[in-house]
Amino acid sequence: MLLFIPPKQLTITLLALLTLLVSICSSKLISAPGIKGRFIEESTGKPIAGAKVRYTHIAHIQHLMM
Repeated sequence: MLLFIPPKQLTITLLALLTLLVSICSSKLISAPGIKGRFIEESTGKPIAGAKVRYTHIAHIQHLMM
């Protein structure tokens, strides 16, 4: 027996699956209570006054641990 899926529903389903896949594969933000830091201004390289890092990107944690 063939299952018929309307084109609009198929498109929505595929987009939902793609969104789910991207969210799973994308970098996660994780809590890093043992690592302290500050947000750095990209153009000057200086820390932003009063801004503290609470959640850190996994790549930054790996970089800090090396």
